[in-house]
Amino acid sequence: MIDKHKILSNIVTLTFSEFANKGLIFFTSMYLLRTILPEGNGIMAFSSSFFSFFLLFVVFAFNTVGTREIAKDPLKTKALTDTIITTRIILAFVVYAAYAGILLSMNITIEKRIVTLIAGIALFANALNLDWVYQGLERMKVLATRQVMTSSATLLGYVLFVRSIDDIYLAAAISSASNLINVSWLLGYYIKTQNKFSLRIDPVLLKSILRSAIPLTLFTFSTTMLNQANVMIMEHYNLPTASVGCFNLAFRIVQFAVIPSSIIQMAFYPLLSRTSETAERRTIFRKYSELNLLGGIWTTSMIFAMPDFFVGIVGGVHFMDTVPLLSVYVFSVVAVYINTSFSPALIAWNFEKQVMYAIMIGSAISLVANIILIKYYGVVGATYSSIIGEAAISICLSRVLYKVLQVTIIKQFLKVVCVGAVVIIVGMLSKYFGLPEVANIIGMSIVFILTAMAIKIVNINEIRGLIKR
Repeated sequence: MIDKHKILSNIVTLTFSEFANKGLIFFTSMYLLRTILPEGNGIMAFSSSFFSFFLLFVVFAFNTVGTREIAKDPLKTKALTDTIITTRIILAFVVYAAYAGILLSMNITIEKRIVTLIAGIALFANALNLDWVYQGLERMKVLATRQVMTSSATLLGYVLFVRSIDDIYLAAAISSASNLINVSWLLGYYIKTQNKFSLRIDPVLLKSILRSAIPLTLFTFSTTMLNQANVMIMEHYNLPTASVGCFNLAFRIVQFAVIPSSIIQMAFYPLLSRTSETAERRTIFRKYSELNLLGGIWTTSMIFAMPDFFVGIVGGVHFMDTVPLLSVYVFSVVAVYINTSFSPALIAWNFEKQVMYAIMIGSAISLVANIILIKYYGVVGATYSSIIGEAAISICLSRVLYKVLQVTIIKQFLKVVCVGAVVIIVGMLSKYFGLPEVANIIGMSIVFILTAMAIKIVNINEIRGLIKR
């Protein structure tokens, strides 16, 4: 049975918290980018990309599996938490040793080496992170509080101590320390309100977790390859650090555009995990995919119509080389929203391997495209490679979903494309006639809502019914 009240409550909580959290991240980015400029952002981009590959072997897809298992049976919470966190702590020490060893052997600038070594401390923060526990228990307020606290502490640290690119080492330290302090607080809260934490591993439970975690880790590795390998390839081809910094800003804006999807995923994932009947899965998936695609088309339309506005707001005048990159990169957002409509549902229904194969295929295609296109077209080639990779994943996942539910999202997709086309036309005309950007955003949003209602993607009576609850 669909608990609409709980879904709505989770969506409202996550919407406020996610936008508060991302708002803080947004202001943090604004401050940091204006302080360290494209050169410094290029250094941070290398650090983040290098770090992301090693993080896989600490997190090890335990988040997704743990959330799913707790959603199914909350009585397993303590056993899962003890086993997963203890395993992660051991992995963090081993992985950081390898991380530092490889980094010190690489032929890179001293700035990149030191920043990346400092950033690696966050491996231990991720080992202790209990966000997945509270997501499985559907206690989204706890999850939201921790995320907002982390972002607030990071912003405060940057404002107080980071004044120029010369403070880039300090910026890396502030980010790592903020994460470590906040996950320690959450662990303390868990011990106080939920269960006592014990450093122990249940071998039988760990073995069962690994059956799902290993395929999912390969899936996450493929996703990391899709999103982060381009920066490593840029380093290999010795692209200017400032150009990499401008590309990274386009990537950040695209990631920011995925906020609505992350909210909807977190709200629906526990419910998706509990469904077993095909008819019920179809019903939930239809509503989930419609909401997800609508969120995607709204953000895509805004960015496509006004790329210079968003670049100027986030990075300032020093990042104007990002505008043409973003104008191309934004098309990958559509494919990302299609993929985030498919993959969480399929993972929740234990089709991890099929999702993994689809991601691996798309990532392999993207990797080949990056190797070829970055060599000849630099950072522009990287944007095209991202679009190619995401589109390949969309095709693969759509085939898997059809085999599972015998449904497609073609009808929903065409509807939201129509909405997006109308919104973009309105936005471009408003821009042409000199309408202020804020007024343009408001106008586009109103047109978006009215058009979605007109073609019956959004049912006003359903919205009223949910509000009354």
